[in-house]
Amino acid sequence: MVHELEREALIDVAMGYEPADTIIRNGQIVNVHTGTIHTDGVAVKGQRIAAVGDVAYAKGDSTTVIDADGAYLVPGLIDPHCHQWHTYTNSTVFAACRLLHGSTTIVDGFYGHAIVNGIRATRFFLDELLATPVKPIFVVPTMCYTQNRGIGFPASPNAPTIDDLMEALDWPESKGIEEISPELLLRRNRRDRGLLALMEKCLRQGKVIQGHSAGMHDDRITNAWTAAGIMHNHEIVSAKEARRQAELGLYVVIREGSACEDVRATIPVVTQQKYASRAFQLCTDVVTPAARPRTAVRFLTRAAEGLIGALAYQQQFPRSLRRSVRIDTLPHVYPRRPGHLPCRQREMDISAGQWNCCPI
Repeated sequence: MVHELEREALIDVAMGYEPADTIIRNGQIVNVHTGTIHTDGVAVKGQRIAAVGDVAYAKGDSTTVIDADGAYLVPGLIDPHCHQWHTYTNSTVFAACRLLHGSTTIVDGFYGHAIVNGIRATRFFLDELLATPVKPIFVVPTMCYTQNRGIGFPASPNAPTIDDLMEALDWPESKGIEEISPELLLRRNRRDRGLLALMEKCLRQGKVIQGHSAGMHDDRITNAWTAAGIMHNHEIVSAKEARRQAELGLYVVIREGSACEDVRATIPVVTQQKYASRAFQLCTDVVTPAARPRTAVRFLTRAAEGLIGALAYQQQFPRSLRRSVRIDTLPHVYPRRPGHLPCRQREMDISAGQWNCCPI
């Protein structure tokens, strides 16, 4: 079987041998790699950036040209931990809500679907999301296996087995494990060795393990957490917790959604105590239908505007996210004022890629 050489197509556009699919001109690039803003054009081939700079040479007869008119170009927002399940929407509607506010990548394991109808439900909703412009970073949903067991009750009748989760870890879309919790991990007398075997397999494959643990005040517990190979914790509710868990090596994922609003209590670690923002991330976790008109990402961007500045949020947090889940994204076009993120889109052409042109 001959596979298409995607990188060859990018090289040919960058060298000027072939035209780009899309060119964005007159844009100001918010560069999260250097922490700077510079005026350049962008040439896109397929779903990837082929060239940045003076890209007029990449324009062909069929190239779509977008005039950014001085707008800022920023990477698409990444939600490092969320649950589509709690929105009560299918993957297509979920993706549309995300795109309207600049979120192009989400990390989810579709655990709620698996509780109801097993790992095949996870596969179904993942496949539907893969057919949208939103990029899913799939992580194996261990909560559907551990949730009831952690409090001494049997799992749901349709919940996946460890063997099911082992198989899901081998899916080509799988980047790791979602939401390991401490109940069946840390205490010897309650430890689930099947869960440990799943984690060991994940680490051997070079993938990541996400975690959740509320009230992790004891250094011994946090050290055991990191020793297990878990990279982050998103159930942190105070600046003290955020500071100490970051010091001990975890990525601190701060929730701001309809279930938990933890930014104001935790973000002073970055804004006042000047801890490096690369150790911290923002996530929505849970967004319910009642909150959906505001859309998931608005929880984060509005909080970020008042607390750390939207520009700083764009410059710093995406680097941490890319490190922790090893991904890349296309940029979006945002308005001229870097301290203001959009609430409405003037247009969104999904078929042309993941580009949003927002009003001033």
